[in-house]
Amino acid sequence: PMTSPSSLAVDVAIVGAGVAGASAATLLARAGIDTALVDPRPAHPDEFRAEKLVQAQMDIVDRIGLGPTIRSATTRADEMWVARFGRVVEKIASRE
Repeated sequence: PMTSPSSLAVDVAIVGAGVAGASAATLLARAGIDTALVDPRPAHPDEFRAEKLVQAQMDIVDRIGLGPTIRSATTRADEMWVARFGRVVEKIASRE
């Protein structure tokens, strides 16, 4: 639950509610560790801010139960374009 107390005592405070912060907070809370997830925004922005998540990373978020939530905010890509100085220099087939 979101709270705005003037002070809060927890075992762990995680700053940043991106993929890494949210994943860490989820795992710690599930392990019974009193955890606070701190982010300056009251809600997640409309745009998902991670550049990409590869299959190995998605396997991890699936194991911790965040896969459906993350997939609902992302678009699967079957090709990655590598750009240097504003020019596409390579196109790589991928399942990410």
